[in-house]
Amino acid sequence: MIDLGLTVPAILAYATSHLQAQGAIMVTGSHCGPSSTGLEFLLEQSQPVSRGFRLERIQEIAEQGYGRASRQPGSQRTFHPMETYRSQFLKHFHALRPLKIAVACSLRLVRETLDSLFDKLPCQLSWVDIPHQKRNLLDPDDSDVRKMQQYLETHTCDLGLLIDDDSRQTAFFSETGELLPNYAVTRLLMQALAAEQSEAVFVLDQISREQQTELPADWNLHTHRGTLADSYFQMQQHRAVYAADHSGYHWFRETVPTCDAILTLAHVLAALSFSDAPVSELLSSTDEETP
Repeated sequence: MIDLGLTVPAILAYATSHLQAQGAIMVTGSHCGPSSTGLEFLLEQSQPVSRGFRLERIQEIAEQGYGRASRQPGSQRTFHPMETYRSQFLKHFHALRPLKIAVACSLRLVRETLDSLFDKLPCQLSWVDIPHQKRNLLDPDDSDVRKMQQYLETHTCDLGLLIDDDSRQTAFFSETGELLPNYAVTRLLMQALAAEQSEAVFVLDQISREQQTELPADWNLHTHRGTLADSYFQMQQHRAVYAADHSGYHWFRETVPTCDAILTLAHVLAALSFSDAPVSELLSSTDEETP
């Protein structure tokens, strides 16, 4: 057994792949109320477990009971993944336009990682304090969404980012405080990736797929069922470079399919760096093309 100590889901996924572990378990309250605690499971190569993919088997074992074949303890050691976790992003944060970015995130490890990465970049980070709590990034009336909007309305920034407590789900905001629709962010990312790779393959959930209209005829798109596990599985099966759903999860082809808010920010900043136009202007053309 390898003990990672205090961590977040995105770092757990990185460590599982990096250490070539056969699986991982994390005690988490992400997406739960303050009185609830849950377990997050990963298989080898950091593949998520969710309903429809192995979660039912875990439930079955828990309900039936599972006897111990031996009382002989296995080995145990600790691993501190932060240094190597942060270094993996260095190749993504370069050649960026000098933007001012407001970020709201309650996770200390994510904040420290972003501060470290942006220390020598032309971009400037400002932090918006939010608590650990259950939130809905799709709801304009959510208290943390409103807090970010109010901050952007009273401060000069080019972009806003809200990162949920699972360290993966994101919501982006324009310089005016507008909550950007996920389909517009997805379209921006696909356009940037298609410009780099002419035969890129994309995977979207059904809602996202229906929201994307008038796509280039040569784009290769597939659909997934809307779960983290199926996003990963479909990326592997189709050798896709990107997968997304309508709720703000973005996957990218790294050593294994990776869903991490920091990686998502890196790709969004790279896409925005193709132009000097404001974020609202860049996304408005996408809005006009997509319902």
